[in-house]
Amino acid sequence: MIKRIRFATAAVGVTPTRFTSAWRETAAGAANAPAYTRPTRITVGLPVPDPARDTGPRHDAVALEWFRDAAHLRRFMTWLGTRDGRTVTAAAERVVAAGGEQIIVAEERVLDGADWLARHRRDGGGALKTMTLARRDPRLTSEEFSRRWAHGGNPGAHADARGLAYVQNHPFTRPNDWPYDAVNEVYFDDPAGLRADDTRPGRHTPGIADGLVRAAWTLDIAEEVLLTGDRPLASAAPRPLSSPPARRATPSATPL
Repeated sequence: MIKRIRFATAAVGVTPTRFTSAWRETAAGAANAPAYTRPTRITVGLPVPDPARDTGPRHDAVALEWFRDAAHLRRFMTWLGTRDGRTVTAAAERVVAAGGEQIIVAEERVLDGADWLARHRRDGGGALKTMTLARRDPRLTSEEFSRRWAHGGNPGAHADARGLAYVQNHPFTRPNDWPYDAVNEVYFDDPAGLRADDTRPGRHTPGIADGLVRAAWTLDIAEEVLLTGDRPLASAAPRPLSSPPARRATPSATPL
């Protein structure tokens, strides 16, 4: 499965309510693409407030789109260049900071909790999850990093480290680097599990000394499903951010 992951930072002066509404609009607009062109699944995610942190999240919103294969993705990208497609992207351009949208295209690999994740997606509900975004050690090629991460990049050695499901997203190779070399997702079904993951052993163990990552950031996300299969879930009301965009989080050595 191919996943297109979009990270957005709000423009200065844009209110949280306006930003959230516009971001959700542009994410949901992808469902307006023709059949066999639209993504098979679309979600939008907003950071979960964490009073314990003295910095804001690295990004103010996330959107994810799933595609069956490369041909499916190409059809969608072609549609985005049409008049209808440009209308969809215009909603985000009005509220996202200049250069504030970063995109990666990756292969999704479910390493743990595949049965739970399949049921979760079939049921169409939202979820809470921790996303870790990482940049590789510059001494590694993207292929070397991907191979080492796949074989040794589990979030931790403890039984509760993976939550209900653990997903790695490996960006496809291209001439220019992506904004991130790795994005992982650990799913939870309640805030208690999400917060427990913040304090679990190994979460903040240094991950730079092993020569795998140069820097990493975490995002705790509340995810809303906008499209699953042929079922758009447009009745869900937009959920505003809890506070205006804050200072960017500093890099951490969070392991993958």
